[in-house]
Amino acid sequence: MGEDVSRNVVNMLRIEPLSAGHAKAIRAFNERMRGSGDAAVFDLPETTAPESEAARLIRATHFVVADEEEVRGGILAVDVPAWVAGAEREVSNYQSPLSEGIVDRRYASIGPMLIRFAQKRSPLAYMVGMGSETSPLARLLSAARWSIGSAPFQFRVHSARRTLKELRVAHATSFRSMFAAIAGGSGAAAVGFAFLQRPKTGIGGFSARIEKCWGDWADEIWEAFRCHCTFAMRRDRAALEELFPAHDSRNIIIRIEREGETRGWAACYDTQMRDHPHFGNLRVGAILDCLAQPDSMAETAALADRELATLGADLVLTNQTHRLWVDAFRRAGFLSGPSNYVVALSPALATACGGRESIHVTRADGDGRIHL
Repeated sequence: MGEDVSRNVVNMLRIEPLSAGHAKAIRAFNERMRGSGDAAVFDLPETTAPESEAARLIRATHFVVADEEEVRGGILAVDVPAWVAGAEREVSNYQSPLSEGIVDRRYASIGPMLIRFAQKRSPLAYMVGMGSETSPLARLLSAARWSIGSAPFQFRVHSARRTLKELRVAHATSFRSMFAAIAGGSGAAAVGFAFLQRPKTGIGGFSARIEKCWGDWADEIWEAFRCHCTFAMRRDRAALEELFPAHDSRNIIIRIEREGETRGWAACYDTQMRDHPHFGNLRVGAILDCLAQPDSMAETAALADRELATLGADLVLTNQTHRLWVDAFRRAGFLSGPSNYVVALSPALATACGGRESIHVTRADGDGRIHL
């Protein structure tokens, strides 16, 4: 009987673009979801944000799962120009899938329904975030034969004492907390990090400067690097101006040069955390994205790190998927840690890529900048 009711409910559901007419139903949906007490639940937007005239390359569309006059879920589709297997293609990034099945088992089929919708709408698709490869969403995607894997997390400590004091994982147990206090206070941690973070590359002849906006030099770097990628969102000047607009004061654009020639760039955040669940009150520099000439990648990583440290970062971090960038940051003295940034590729996109080592997906993609 219960299965029949659930089947009948799902048969009445439809997925359609969010419109002003959904506002009242979305408010009711959000109230029902908040009442569940699940800390991971977030709100669906009641209206769509007006599309900027300048945003011509990256297009966002909210969809809702409608049930007669009610809303039972939703998802955000962001269509982006990309480089896939040597050709320019349009790829869709899906964000913030939400289902009333979290609080009402009658709607448990909405999650799979949203994934089927995503694949049908755009076979070349990806999702990021999710916290871990074993999260409910990651497991759901895996069951739908998406390729699931974490983007390696790399970091470099610039203030050992503050990092050990504020980093939440360092205080997960009383023993860890005692060890962190002793190592940080005695200076042993600073010596240890200095030893472990020794760079394996020099930066002689290279320089870095912070730019106010993107230039044609970004096109040259994109042309040089994209041939090393089986999948990457477009990273030419036009796309970067939408991804990291000059009017957003958080965006830090670092340009790397050698003998007057642009060799690479990094797009970064410099954030003073406030009681962050992972970073406490650390000042965190995040290298959200970067591209470089293949022979200048380690230098680009090293100089971006140095610029953020100069600005005052206690800790600099990045998430990279491309094997060349993972190696470049390792050569620049970055250490590796557990990653909570999962990258999921639809079956069609995973097949086109032929593997994950040469995909370029970073914190700049999808909603990866959340919490940074």
